[in-house]
Amino acid sequence: MQDGGGRKLSPHEVFTEAAAHRPQAAQGWLERLRDLDRLAQKDAVDRVPSALMSDTAKAFACALLDCNVKLLGAQ
Repeated sequence: MQDGGGRKLSPHEVFTEAAAHRPQAAQGWLERLRDLDRLAQKDAVDRVPSALMSDTAKAFACALLDCNVKLLGAQ
């Protein structure tokens, strides 16, 4: 997604923009994020076969999920 000037928006900016248009939906997604357990997130990522995702990529994905949850204020 891009802003009016052609600059690509960050995931946080996209969420903020969407939340401005659909605040109830945004609140619902934030509640879902709050309900997610870190162990459940890691378990879901770990279930991806090693042939498709390396251990390094899995660790990165988990760290990225944690960062995004914190950035959105859902923690």
